Amino acid sequence: MPSERMQEGLYRGRPISVFAGSLDNDKGTEYFAIRFEVQQIYEAGEWQDIVEQNRDVRFWVTEKSAQFTTEKLEGLGLDVDALCDRLTGALEEKGRMLIGDGDARFDSRCYRPGVELRCTYRHTDGGTYENWDLARGGGGGLGAGEVSKEALGLLRKHAKKDETETANATAQQGGEEGGFDVSDDEIPF
Repeated sequence: MPSERMQEGLYRGRPISVFAGSLDNDKGTEYFAIRFEVQQIYEAGEWQDIVEQNRDVRFWVTEKSAQFTTEKLEGLGLDVDALCDRLTGALEEKGRMLIGDGDARFDSRCYRPGVELRCTYRHTDGGTYENWDLARGGGGGLGAGEVSKEALGLLRKHAKKDETETANATAQQGGEEGGFDVSDDEIPF
């Protein structure tokens, strides 16, 4: 757990790992998380370097949130299907769904200039907590449990759904995809 609370605001950081877990609550809510090394804060109209601290951004995996989570992960240049495979492999090899940023294969823009993050406070009866999210489009610590294969399947389903919707839209716009003419007979749906 971070020793010092960071102020609310806009930050920039680079991803250092991806992990999956579940909350230790009645529902056992499953999530993907990206740990960021937060390096800068946006103050007085410019980015300023800060003492680096690690913070986690969680992406919830429920029937209602899976599409939104998939879009956020893909927005970082991640191939969700391949990411699920790598996390499953890590679980089989190491007993934990945790991989480094190189294995996750983030888009290069996630490192330079970095990913913009937003820190807000969440107030509960138990106190005030930092809540981290991507600043565009849209914690702390490793979770109590792992993500189920059903949750991975849910993300994969939404990633494939996006690909199908893109192909459908392309077919409806004249049947051209990537500069090639695609006839209606070649579309599998």
